[in-house]
Amino acid sequence: MEQNWVKRIDLNGKVTGVFSDYHYVGTGDVGGATQESSVKLLEAIITRSQTVLPSHPSSAFAMGETPTAKPNGSAVKVGDGPVHVVESAADQMFNDISPQMTSRMPQYKGDLELINHSAGSLTSQAYHKRWIIQNELLADAAEKASVAAAWMGGRRYPQQRLNDAWTLELGGHFHDTAAGTATPRSYEFAWNDDVITANQFAGVLTSASEAIASGLNTQGIGTPIVVYNPLNIDREDVVEAKLAFVNGIPKAVRVKGPDGKDIPGQIAGGKVIFLAKAPSVGYAVYDVLAADASRSNPDLKVTSSSLENARYRVQLNQSGDVSSIYDKSLNKELLSAPIRLAISTDVPKQYPAWNMEFEQEQKLRARPKNLNSFRPSASPPAMRVIEWSSAMELIGAPKLPISRWPFLSVRRMKTLRTTRVWAPLSGPLRMNDSSRSLPTAGSISRTRAGASGPPS
Repeated sequence: MEQNWVKRIDLNGKVTGVFSDYHYVGTGDVGGATQESSVKLLEAIITRSQTVLPSHPSSAFAMGETPTAKPNGSAVKVGDGPVHVVESAADQMFNDISPQMTSRMPQYKGDLELINHSAGSLTSQAYHKRWIIQNELLADAAEKASVAAAWMGGRRYPQQRLNDAWTLELGGHFHDTAAGTATPRSYEFAWNDDVITANQFAGVLTSASEAIASGLNTQGIGTPIVVYNPLNIDREDVVEAKLAFVNGIPKAVRVKGPDGKDIPGQIAGGKVIFLAKAPSVGYAVYDVLAADASRSNPDLKVTSSSLENARYRVQLNQSGDVSSIYDKSLNKELLSAPIRLAISTDVPKQYPAWNMEFEQEQKLRARPKNLNSFRPSASPPAMRVIEWSSAMELIGAPKLPISRWPFLSVRRMKTLRTTRVWAPLSGPLRMNDSSRSLPTAGSISRTRAGASGPPS
């Protein structure tokens, strides 16, 4: 029910020196303009006149209810209580706070985290949230590539295809769907739309990139690789590509950049990995050749508990936590304490998809025991790729059957479901009904056939 505004304003004044607060007036949540009965009540309070008070709402979230005057209710004078009500724009209260008032306010450094309602929706249905951002990045890359393809005369701009894909994508942005607060069953439909959307944007991106690549100079000694950078800034990043070599996967590779100079590259996990540069919203062509051996780099050092290059030195402690990240150029330790994984209590009293109890989050429910290690590759490559392995043992974790989880803790159920069932999302997206990997916003493609890289 409605809170005690006199008590709340008094608390604000004691803490900040500003005896004030504000409340939005409107239908709320379900949308729509302020109801006429609410406007009449507000006008009566401001003008300190008489009105018949409406009945109390049926619940704390009485969405869709229209406040109506009590039947046969008597008019009473309102607006002369201890709280002075001002009708204004949302920023008026902040504009009225003077510098003298600000000087008395306590200072806070850190994230402005919610402590109760809606705090949990930041992580609820994280799988769908990941699809949203991935599809937005994919759409951005597809649109930019399509503009370039049309400008070069290779493809007509696929306006209708993009509109259709965006229409489907925006359905997943709905108030409760994107927030992770819709019914669990609805997400099975949302995931399906997410996959269809990704396929549509991926098809546009592949088509546009093929048209652009056909106009680039891909003549070289080895296999040409076309790298696409959809960002609005120049980019240097590690890329992957799975290539078919005439004599099978070689022991090593040589990679030449657009300027013909050798760049760091290697073979790992059957893929070619190299350090690429590409201009803003642009393409670059690289040439990959089979080689007998890779060049070693003396600046790179790897052990089971440390990783070091010319700039940084990273160390793990005996618990498997990242205990140190040292910047050698600044001669400075970047961590004040080891980076640890912790799992806190998450059993809200109500609204499990929305709420996280602030008091519960202060308690550690399970203490993970990490068994992490760096595993260096077998040969001394020019650019060492490290496989991070993590065997995590949860000490004191709850052992509940899945059937008891859906509304006990929606977030915990979804987190485990994502890890257990949807693990392939950690790499290139691959659908059950197709053997083609979907390109991502940071994808790499060959001249003709698309070969996806990991999400950027």
